[in-house]
Amino acid sequence: MTTRQNLRPFGALLLVLCLATGPLELSAGGRPGGAHRLAGMAPPRLAFEGLPPVIGARTGDRGDFEREYWYWYQRSLPGGVFPREAEYAARLRATAFAARARRALADGRLPRAAARLLSSRWTELGPRGVVAWGYGTGISAGRASCLLLQKELNRILLGGAAGGIWKRALTPGTEFTPQSDYADSLAIGSLAADPHDPQVLYAGTGEAGLYIGSFNGAGLLRSTDGGDSWQRIDNGSLSARKISQVWVDPTNSSRLLVSVLYDGLYESLDGGIHWVKRLAGAAMGFAVSPADRHRILFSNSEPWGDPNADLLLSTDGGRTFTPVNGPWRGPGTTVGRISVAFAPSDPRVVWASVAPPLLGTDAERAGIYRSTDGGASFSPVFSRSHVDTNWRGNPIAVSPVAPDVIYFGGLNLYRGTAAGQLTQLTNWYATPGVSFVHADQHAIVFDPDNPDSIYVANDGGLYATTDGGATWSDRNAGLGTIQFYAGCVGTGNGLNSLFGGTQDNGSARPTNGREWTETIGGDGFQCAVDPQADYIIYGTSYDATYYLSTDAGFSFVALAPVPILLGEQRPFRTPLAIDPGDGARIYGGAQRVYRGTSNRINAAVWTPTSAGLLFPDEPVYRIAVARTDGNCLYASGGPHLARTTTGGDPWTAIDPPGSQFITGVAVHPAAANSIVCSRSGYVGGQVVRTLDGGRTWTDITANLPNVPANNVVLRAAGSRLDTYLATDTGVYYADLNAPTIFWSPVGAGLPNMPVFDLLLADAGNRIVAVTHGRGMWLLGRGPVNLSALAVSRSAIQLSWTDNDADETGLRIERKTTGGSFSEMGGVDPNISTFINTALIPGTTYTYRVRSTGPGGDSFYSNEASATTHGGRLRVARRVNFGAVRVGDFRTRSLLIRNLSKAESLMVTVTDPTGPYALATRTRFLLIPPHGRRAVTLGFFPREQGRRPGILTIHSGDPSRSTASVALVGTGR
Repeated sequence: MTTRQNLRPFGALLLVLCLATGPLELSAGGRPGGAHRLAGMAPPRLAFEGLPPVIGARTGDRGDFEREYWYWYQRSLPGGVFPREAEYAARLRATAFAARARRALADGRLPRAAARLLSSRWTELGPRGVVAWGYGTGISAGRASCLLLQKELNRILLGGAAGGIWKRALTPGTEFTPQSDYADSLAIGSLAADPHDPQVLYAGTGEAGLYIGSFNGAGLLRSTDGGDSWQRIDNGSLSARKISQVWVDPTNSSRLLVSVLYDGLYESLDGGIHWVKRLAGAAMGFAVSPADRHRILFSNSEPWGDPNADLLLSTDGGRTFTPVNGPWRGPGTTVGRISVAFAPSDPRVVWASVAPPLLGTDAERAGIYRSTDGGASFSPVFSRSHVDTNWRGNPIAVSPVAPDVIYFGGLNLYRGTAAGQLTQLTNWYATPGVSFVHADQHAIVFDPDNPDSIYVANDGGLYATTDGGATWSDRNAGLGTIQFYAGCVGTGNGLNSLFGGTQDNGSARPTNGREWTETIGGDGFQCAVDPQADYIIYGTSYDATYYLSTDAGFSFVALAPVPILLGEQRPFRTPLAIDPGDGARIYGGAQRVYRGTSNRINAAVWTPTSAGLLFPDEPVYRIAVARTDGNCLYASGGPHLARTTTGGDPWTAIDPPGSQFITGVAVHPAAANSIVCSRSGYVGGQVVRTLDGGRTWTDITANLPNVPANNVVLRAAGSRLDTYLATDTGVYYADLNAPTIFWSPVGAGLPNMPVFDLLLADAGNRIVAVTHGRGMWLLGRGPVNLSALAVSRSAIQLSWTDNDADETGLRIERKTTGGSFSEMGGVDPNISTFINTALIPGTTYTYRVRSTGPGGDSFYSNEASATTHGGRLRVARRVNFGAVRVGDFRTRSLLIRNLSKAESLMVTVTDPTGPYALATRTRFLLIPPHGRRAVTLGFFPREQGRRPGILTIHSGDPSRSTASVALVGTGR
């Protein structure tokens, strides 16, 4: 995770069943067995694998580790133990539970509501990429950990940190498709191919980045059909681990090496089934000489700093190792993780990227080093002060044709040479003169036939260059690996107010089909839709920051800061709740709950609801407001729960029994004293209930698999109380009004992913699963992912995803700006495209679709709009910035006019070339008849002399679909 600003940087201008015969019983199976004590990070209660001791209280001052602490704290056992084996066993139990439930469904032994839900199928809502806002251009995806380029087969495979394996052709215009949605683990740490058979591929599961919020894996997967299907092959030796690298011996396909993070180096001689540990260690990764398969450099470095052996060399295939006495070592100094790479064209040359430690001092010894004797010794090339190698990722790769040319990354990407030439190639936010590439690099791969063609995996997915790094662009089309933390949706307007907060890709909403757009920067967390006005949405980011939108999430304004007291702990995931009876009252929190009174336009006034802290050692993580009584509030922090019936003091402690972390609080829609809490961890008791405001509690976990639960939602449906539970292994359902509590899985087709949140749409008749790695998914009848695209002056093409197997047809409704929807026609069942013709040029049309069938009409799809081609574009041919001092900046406004008196003009403004930047946030402009819009451009010279650039404008003007504006400025 990279902490990102919430303003667009612009120079100095702006800156995630056990069936018994007879009566049906779905059994959860066993409870956790062996536990793995995590080394390193040690606040009062916890120690986290791979991270240093944290100074201070539990939250609020851990900086980069705040997310790691939040994720693992709630899943750990008392005493700082994370049950790694229990995590893996829980997933196996959940898989068996689901299989037995489906057999019960086939036998007719599931309750009616549970059977209906299990028979339904989940439909992907996206995003398949998020349009970046504020920090750069193009499409961002979720974190990618590894790449496999197979140039000879015209394809590239990508491993998602939590989204599985994806594949696409190298041909321009193609998109990624998922290949492993139902594998035992979708956390991928490494990919490799058999040199003798490129159709045989290997995937090491478990994200091996040093993010402790990453998921453990389920062993080694193999594909024999080029990645279309995957099966686990190891004998269990690699369970519940994070495989950081896989290597296949080019002379013997039966011999494999893998490094397992914080475990060691393993060797298999039978194609990956049986394994022998050759060396214990941190196992950040390893490199094998292309000229000598017995020569191995093993990175045993620790990210927080290790004064002992940090790089080891073997010359006998891993049987023995000796320490490399690198010049980065010295008395009283330590360094962090080390990545190494042999030069393909000269195996005597080895490069090492050495990151600074998280603890201690490296005395400026971190940096880039080079060896000319196969890794036996190294010499410094670039010092720490010139590069940003870091603990999150420091990949390094050597040109396939030039052993003295390297590309390496940390936060950004660099090119270096043995002669000491260093070039920063990219920046993680839009900076004139430097290409934008998403932050935090994890893998760099060269085209073996073209050293100027390079692919990079990072926290934003896949990026590539074809000119040696001078320019870069994303390759994320179709890549659906976004890691959501939370979401929200209006209860009665279809999916038009669907919104969600993501890991490192801000908060976003759907804008056209499965394409989403980021509208709040940074990490995004909880959000809420005004129940009385579904076009009003509240969003959050880190550090208790709150935002307000009045246009259904297309744009936001920051609300006044919450007046948090000095020293008051703030949670990593910013909490937010809205009063169901009064959408102008919102609630946020730190160690107290704060009430915000919103004007529903652009501001809110915050007041604390308590004089003192609710929890002395925890911030507030969840807030819930009773639907029947706006003064009845609940707030949770860690294992604690508090309640007020006055909207403020006094708050009463009503902790449920046990020490499990409370992840969700759901209030009965018709009874303020009745609540259900979801809880995390592997010690049972994941769902508890009170009917009397917390005086007494009942454990209703019943037959639920022993897996962490992340949230719970309730829906009163006649005599039923439908209860949906989001967990690390999917979604579960129970009717709490039934005589016996009985949990069953929900739906088919949901990837094997943790679900962090659940949303009820269309009065609870449709369910949205918010996953941490595969976007959002919908369960319920009706078309989704509607998109609209103008194809001419008089035609708009519609497309949608059809998920209703019993439909007899679909109905399409349309309206123009300011009008009302009316039905314009229909199409046959199972049709998912339609072209609306005979339209008025330069006019905006909005559409929605629903299916009809034996059960009546479905709910509507999302709405989608497009403007037919039309209008007349006029724009200046040139913008002159004059002379500007190098390092300074200057802005100019550019007017874009529509000369048509009858037709609207749709315009798309792209990023300019050269040392120029587009400072205007909105790139898509709808200009009314005879109207005009201004965009702001900036010039930021990095060197002296005349610096030309080009701004390209695309428009709906049939006679001028593209216009180029020359940008002229001189650096002095």
